Amino acid sequence: MRRVRGRPSVRTRNGSRCVWATLVLSVSLWGCQTEPVLTVPSATPFVLISIDTLRSDHLPAYGYHAVRTPAIDRLRASGILFEHAYSPAPLTLPAHATLLTGALPPRHGVRDNIGYSLDDSLPTLAEILRDRGYRTGAAVSAYVLRSETGIARGFDRFDDQLSWSGFAVMADVQRSGLEALEAIRGWLEGVADGPFFLFFHLYEPHAPYSPPEAFSQTHSLAYDGEIAAADHAVGELLAELDRLGAYERAVVVLTSDHGEGLGDHGEAEHGVLLYRESLQVPLILKLPFSRLGGESVETPVGLDDVSPTFLSLLGLPTPETVSGISLVDLVGRETPPRSIYSETYYPRFRLGWSALRSVVEDRYHYIAGPAPELFDLRADPGELRNLVHQQRRRTRSLADRLGQYDAEVAEPLEADSEARQALATLGYLGQRAGDAGDGPLPDPKARIHTLEQLDRGLASFREGDPATAIATLGGFAAENPRVVIAWEFLGRAYLHTGRHEDAYASLSRAFELSNGAPHLTEHLARAAVATGRLTEASVHLASALERAPESSTLRLIQGRVLLQQRRFAEALEVAEEMRRNRPDSADAVYLCGTVKIGLERLEEAEADLRHALVLSPRHAAAISDLAVLLLSRGEPAEARELLETLVRIQPENAHARRLLADLPEQAFRR
Repeated sequence: MRRVRGRPSVRTRNGSRCVWATLVLSVSLWGCQTEPVLTVPSATPFVLISIDTLRSDHLPAYGYHAVRTPAIDRLRASGILFEHAYSPAPLTLPAHATLLTGALPPRHGVRDNIGYSLDDSLPTLAEILRDRGYRTGAAVSAYVLRSETGIARGFDRFDDQLSWSGFAVMADVQRSGLEALEAIRGWLEGVADGPFFLFFHLYEPHAPYSPPEAFSQTHSLAYDGEIAAADHAVGELLAELDRLGAYERAVVVLTSDHGEGLGDHGEAEHGVLLYRESLQVPLILKLPFSRLGGESVETPVGLDDVSPTFLSLLGLPTPETVSGISLVDLVGRETPPRSIYSETYYPRFRLGWSALRSVVEDRYHYIAGPAPELFDLRADPGELRNLVHQQRRRTRSLADRLGQYDAEVAEPLEADSEARQALATLGYLGQRAGDAGDGPLPDPKARIHTLEQLDRGLASFREGDPATAIATLGGFAAENPRVVIAWEFLGRAYLHTGRHEDAYASLSRAFELSNGAPHLTEHLARAAVATGRLTEASVHLASALERAPESSTLRLIQGRVLLQQRRFAEALEVAEEMRRNRPDSADAVYLCGTVKIGLERLEEAEADLRHALVLSPRHAAAISDLAVLLLSRGEPAEARELLETLVRIQPENAHARRLLADLPEQAFRR
């Protein structure tokens, strides 16, 4: 028998080494055969459960005791546990593309959650099984795996119904595992008597962690509470399979797409670094009638091994695009070292930092980047001691092995505004970083500490605190000058505080870095208008209106440009059209009022501005213009009240503060 450094690759429940007689499913598996063959009947159900963002070392099955997972424990007791399973990428879409094709990212081409879709020419597990007479169904729980990514190819039923808008909150771009189960339950009941393949995706425990109350009260870590909630949903699925008589005869795989940083090595979540906490995932394979239940395999495996496992069990050939092997081939066999590949291009695409690539071979993990690292996972599972200089020969060997994987990568396509907003709501940066030029890219592990600053700045902006956003994002942008989203939201925060020149400079920088990203034209046009750059504003407006001709925000900016150009008749035409289309729009009513000031129809203007404030009492522009109008008529008392309101809404509004300072002493409150 072949050995891996003298260590067999399987352990039984009582610790004895691999010896068993004959396992009968549809043919025999001999424990010590050179080429074991294991197949299942052609109508065997297949169930693939993916629990997003699940670290293996936060499960009781892997020795963790701070959370209870009875459903996963049931699968572990009746299945084979793979002790060292790794994701090819710490990102949802690339990892699932591998899971459902058996191909690694260099082959399937999906290198990020945004800007990529699965190549139509690449055969998927669902397509192959459907062609063999299987009914195929899936329910996914997050926007990242929407059908437009190509992940849905081959499924008769693919439920990704997540209702959301461009101003989505988290609940609108993900759903609970129980909701996903309800969405697919009817389909499952209708196909349970025949051959079927179910792909069931749960988004718990992805951040932000907000477990249901029943689980939050019993776990000190919210992340663990979400794991418990996910396990509960898995338990409901297993109960449904029991009820339908499908569980015992089914092949079930439970795994995850990637882990979670949880502060290890400075990363709170995932996507940037390639340490074990983000790559090592649970992997349990339950065979029909719980054959080999309780066994454990030590040999490192990857998510690309799942698809060929299903095909092998049916006796089907694997496509040439598949890089993985059948997991059952590792049970009871001593195998030569395997290389398990991983990558992340997220830091390069989204932050302007270096990409990272890694390979696990036996007990060693080599990470290639600006400062390469080598870790002994057995002696140092926390990956705290870099052995690059102590083990130069092994480092060179693993670097050569990594060099066998294609490092060429197609740049992501520019995402539309919907995708950017949804991914941002889920915590991902949806905007590409700027061109790095000729210099070396920063090392992600040396910059990871700055991400918390970026997150705080973006959160401050979204929470209506532009002053804090400016201070925080300004510091981040100075240290990370190629991150488009930092310059974008810094510019937008400046706009909110009336610092228009700063806004224009920041937004211009974002526009330049992004090679003219269309979604920035609206904000840049606003800044151009505010700084009197009317010709430039018109150019950006034309581009933005071409994409969104019905946008009331853009029409408002267009009206203001025409107003500043003293083209009053055209501005009023735009304003009145807006008002006809949206009579309850404070922006439309406000624009009518401010244009009428230019036309010196002051009574009508005042009526419109007051109406705009009825519709939207915190409409800053309407407050400002009405205050100026009242001052021009010699009514400073009400103007003072309006300006004080405006300063409360926008504490950094320098124009409002100047007007207040210039008011005469006699302008007391009424």
